[in-house]
Amino acid sequence: MLPSLKGLLACSCGLTIGFLGLVPLAAETAEKDAQPKGDQLQKAEALVQEVFGRDIQQARLPKQKADLAKEILRAARQEPDSATRFAALQAARRLAVAAQDSALGLEIVREIVASFQPLEQMTPADRLAIADQLWEQAQQLIGAEKVAKQLDAAEAYLQLAPTAAGIVKAKIDKRLGELEIGGPAISRDDAKEILKQAWCVISFEQKRPVWPANRRLMPDKNVLWHPGRNGMCAFFDKKGRIEIVDSSHLSGEKGLSVSALICHRQLHVGEHQILSKDNHDENGQTGWAFRVSADKLLEFVSGNSSRWFVLKSERKILANTWTHVAAVVKNDKCTLYIDGEPEGEMALSFASNSLSVQIGHRALGRLFTNPFDGLIDEIVIWDRAIGPRDLKAIYLVLQKGDSLVNLLR
Repeated sequence: MLPSLKGLLACSCGLTIGFLGLVPLAAETAEKDAQPKGDQLQKAEALVQEVFGRDIQQARLPKQKADLAKEILRAARQEPDSATRFAALQAARRLAVAAQDSALGLEIVREIVASFQPLEQMTPADRLAIADQLWEQAQQLIGAEKVAKQLDAAEAYLQLAPTAAGIVKAKIDKRLGELEIGGPAISRDDAKEILKQAWCVISFEQKRPVWPANRRLMPDKNVLWHPGRNGMCAFFDKKGRIEIVDSSHLSGEKGLSVSALICHRQLHVGEHQILSKDNHDENGQTGWAFRVSADKLLEFVSGNSSRWFVLKSERKILANTWTHVAAVVKNDKCTLYIDGEPEGEMALSFASNSLSVQIGHRALGRLFTNPFDGLIDEIVIWDRAIGPRDLKAIYLVLQKGDSLVNLLR
């Protein structure tokens, strides 16, 4: 929770409201619950401890702490009692700090600011000065202490956000953006540069479905263009496939990165191909495939007739839910990502061939087809390995509803 602000006010800079692009709030706490105090807060904290205390004690690894924080956050969003909801959000916030997960911590702080009044009323200029001071203090810290101080600053920035404009808004957006991706802020221009380095970007928009222009798609009659989450997408009905015509020379010699938004209608028995470049002829089988497995896990498969390597994600893909999935191959090691987070890694032998990349299907011929059943959108293929921060940037762009091809215009 934000520390008492009165003691920090003596250090504020006396900034001018008009120059800063801030408008004084007549009633900044309207339609929000008051933060519980005293016995009311103690009882709420005791209830949260009774339900989640043992789990909190047993969560030792950062991922365990982050997963538990998400569970408590989901419970808090369903909690009708405001005091209990506040205590649960604070417990989730502490876990996110301990996990050093600034993006999750920011999500929790947003929930707190949206639901509860600030402890102290003050002018926008004073609040901005305190937020800036907390942010600067955070830069002198490391680890969980740094995340905690940044979230204190973020709480003050978020209370200012509804009235911010101009330079102040730009500063707030930049600093909150740093927390969203757990590092230095990535702007839309940065994400655009990452996309420009891609071998191919496909958004299935009607006027410009693919970038760059020399990449050509060949959909069969069983694929329909369909409204998706971020514009148009491709709808596959167990049989459809799309071929990236000029992709035979995509060798992966410098690594490979692939990502897509997917949404299953149902998860039938058998694998569901997202992207593939594998074949089976008189010389045997070779290549790679990126798919959802029969047991509903994300998979990257690579190899040849001598040996196949199969990497599976740690968590399942949900049906009827838009999910961002990615795989990165670098130096004979593959890492899977779901919604911007790593979900499995292993060493493998990467293999390619002279066939085109297939979307939603495998190459026609002697292979069992294993088609996709549902929606695929926002495909990106890089002919090299990209970093986790770059993938996170693409995921965040998609979370805001942007079409990747439109971003490149």
